[in-house]
Amino acid sequence: MREMKDSGVEWIGKCPHNWNVFRCKYALTIQTGYPFSSDLFSDSGFPIIRIRDITFGKTETYYSGSFEEKFIVRSGDLLIGMDGDFYERWWNSNDALLNQRCCRVFEKEQIARRFLYYILPFGLKVVNDLTNSTTVKHLSNDGIKNIFASFPQSKKQQNEITEYLDSRILKIDSIVANVQTQIEKLKAYKQSLITETVTKGLDKNVPMKDSGVEWIGKVPEEVQISRVGLHFNITLGKMVSSEKKTPIETQIPYFCAANVHFDGISNVDNLKQMWFSPEEIKKYEIRLGDLLVVEGGAGAGGCAVITDIKSRCCIQNSIIRVCSRLNQSNSVAMLYYQIQCLVKNGYIDFICNRATIPHFTKDKLSAMPIVLWEKEIQQKIVSYLDTNCRKIDELVKLKENKIDRLNQYKKSLIYEYVTGKKEVR
Repeated sequence: MREMKDSGVEWIGKCPHNWNVFRCKYALTIQTGYPFSSDLFSDSGFPIIRIRDITFGKTETYYSGSFEEKFIVRSGDLLIGMDGDFYERWWNSNDALLNQRCCRVFEKEQIARRFLYYILPFGLKVVNDLTNSTTVKHLSNDGIKNIFASFPQSKKQQNEITEYLDSRILKIDSIVANVQTQIEKLKAYKQSLITETVTKGLDKNVPMKDSGVEWIGKVPEEVQISRVGLHFNITLGKMVSSEKKTPIETQIPYFCAANVHFDGISNVDNLKQMWFSPEEIKKYEIRLGDLLVVEGGAGAGGCAVITDIKSRCCIQNSIIRVCSRLNQSNSVAMLYYQIQCLVKNGYIDFICNRATIPHFTKDKLSAMPIVLWEKEIQQKIVSYLDTNCRKIDELVKLKENKIDRLNQYKKSLIYEYVTGKKEVR
């Protein structure tokens, strides 16, 4: 067993006695990106790397102006995003330009670039955790240079460690990719199950007809196509206000778009509050069985049925509440699946302007086409989908947990070797 020493750096802990521990300014140099004019960004020209491209590893933005060759990033370069969460990327895509708020790292003599790639994320996380910001976090060149890291004295030993990690991580990533493919297939199956069931029912042997709606397709001959607004009460939430206008108003928590998803209601323990009058409470308060639909933003059309209420809560104007009418047999549980069917099949993309912020307005929801089923058939469909979708969701969760465990193992494996706690043999 190798002799170990205290590195003097909290996140490193102990490392081999013959390893060097020093700030990264002695191990690397940094080239910051050029502030290319966004007016010249286009769909053609030379590819350009922006912050988000470091996260995803590819670029879809192009620059149509002139540039210096020194700002061209090539495969095998080591990049760091200097805004947000300070992501790192070993660039293995096509040549592209290095834009501002991105930087390229060059190793100094006796330091292997691939070793820097493996050890830098741990130091970057420390910097990220210690960076105070109320908006977007910013990383400076000095922030990178002042990171402490541990290095074997021999570059040959550094390469042995990185070659070993490359081999092990390739296998882990292959397993993760395989599990992710399984997850995507399960999600696709769930969506097809919902679409088939809410449009064609449980009996596939009945005669079919064309619904006349592209996103619905064929339906049983005995059913009718109608509109949401003809069968449900629809209410848009209250416009956000921070002022108390009358003495009888009360502060009440409210749901917004961030709280509502197809998977259910989230983040209910930290809801914002605003003032509601007694009349507004009566109008905007949610009740068991209500269907909440997201009006605008990236999640437009997402919805969830209220199945549990811990305390009084209202809705803000990014949320639409849908209730069954007393003289109608159509259930919000059925509508939940029908909305999910149309949203996933591209209906929202069609009726909302995705070029800006999409808005699935009260009028658009009211005009949305639905299949009218008899009450008993609705109950059977909802029960069938609840049971089977729950099983699929449980399988997806198991596989997502497996990916989380694999990623944690990968991170732990890298840490053990780049800090010398384990030795390549």
